[in-house]
Amino acid sequence: MQCRQRLERSSVAWLAGDRHGTWAALADAAELAGEDPGLRAEVEAWRSVAFVRAERQDDAEESALRALSLAEEAASAGHRADDPARRRALAHARVSLASARGLRGGSLDHVVEQAAELERLAAADVPGFEDVRSRALSNWLVLRQEVAPPEPQDCAAVVDAWTTVSRACTLARDLAVQGTVIRQAVDLGFRTGHWALGWDYARLPEAAQLPKDEQVALWSKAAMLAWERGWDDEARELGRQASRATTAVSIPWVRLYGYQGAVVAAAAGGGSIPAALVSYAQCVTPQEHATRPHRAMDTALVALESGCSPEHIRGFFRQALPDRADDARGSSGYGGVLAAVLEAALRVAEGRDPELVGVDVVPSEGWYAATLGRLGLLRARALGRQDRHTAALQELDAARRLLRSWPGRVRDAVEQEIRTMARPPRATPAQAAVLALLVEGWPNRRIADQLGLSDRTVAVHVAALLRSSGAASRTELVVHEMVRRFARQ
Repeated sequence: MQCRQRLERSSVAWLAGDRHGTWAALADAAELAGEDPGLRAEVEAWRSVAFVRAERQDDAEESALRALSLAEEAASAGHRADDPARRRALAHARVSLASARGLRGGSLDHVVEQAAELERLAAADVPGFEDVRSRALSNWLVLRQEVAPPEPQDCAAVVDAWTTVSRACTLARDLAVQGTVIRQAVDLGFRTGHWALGWDYARLPEAAQLPKDEQVALWSKAAMLAWERGWDDEARELGRQASRATTAVSIPWVRLYGYQGAVVAAAAGGGSIPAALVSYAQCVTPQEHATRPHRAMDTALVALESGCSPEHIRGFFRQALPDRADDARGSSGYGGVLAAVLEAALRVAEGRDPELVGVDVVPSEGWYAATLGRLGLLRARALGRQDRHTAALQELDAARRLLRSWPGRVRDAVEQEIRTMARPPRATPAQAAVLALLVEGWPNRRIADQLGLSDRTVAVHVAALLRSSGAASRTELVVHEMVRRFARQ
């Protein structure tokens, strides 16, 4: 009895954010189990649960397999195989086994296979196994939405992902995993550009009843969604909620969410961004940061786009991700595109060539579209500094098309840049009339005849237009005016 009490205590301690208490309870349980193979099987099963939560997947698989082996040994020795506590522990071991194998990644088929096993375990309506089903459901969603996320341009995959969330909601009604479902739905809305769906999940009233770690993660994700959408008041309040709820929590992934929320709140007008970045960098160890580099990059991009200096961002990376202190690039997929955008943004902020290399994904939906829109904005700003306004406007127009279904902060920035760059050249009414005919392709003599001017006067007006626009030739003047008019539509 004492052994099982310690095992239950280990789970309670973890959910309360007490990592030390978790491992201490497991050590006590192992000692109390002695040589009893049945109790040792239960101890290994609960150790596998803790290892999955601690993201030690190899250890989790080893403990889960050991638990199942010890259970067979106990059954052979005549121990009761139908003991409810033991059956529940072994069910946890099976969840751990599928979770660990799936979370390590691998081929898409492998991840989908493990996800299907977790879905089966989540749907098994066994009395007293609610916590087992909850873990299975939670990890099933993580595999489907994070380890093997849908490509935004793959409409069938996106529909399937939302269908998975819907099925998960049905299963979660009687289980304590509403937080995971909501969190994954917010992620999916963010990644695919379905703002309204993601936001509706983020604001569900059930969120107030979630465990603390789930609340922190949800509020931080919702704050990021609100920030991207351009809702500063909501981003500030949600970020503060995430930060406040992180107090006394020692779980690394929860702390990262909470301190990310503090950075978002500061960016939305709720404090010092550099101070919030320093706190984020110091909230976990560099080794723990390295398990989630994309979160540090997301956070740095928010800080940079809210006006934080590139020096502060570089310093942040030297603390949080020292291996990437000089260049945030170096990964693939979602992380690779994000890293390329961040590095380009830093270079533009530093007045350097953004060197946008290695970004060859061109889907036109969701998060990737917004990210490529960001790249277009950065290119335009770099070209504008080189007085290549026509090329800059072309980049902005391409970014606008990418962002047509992605309203929010990035699209607002693109539109503001267009308004700034697409201002007409300073011109008198007579010069404006000449410019209108230049755009039609008319030569000076025809313009003069049309407007009742001399050839010399038309030439003077053209020279004045070249000076005011910064164009090097008539052709460049006309192209710039055509692009400007098109961009302002």
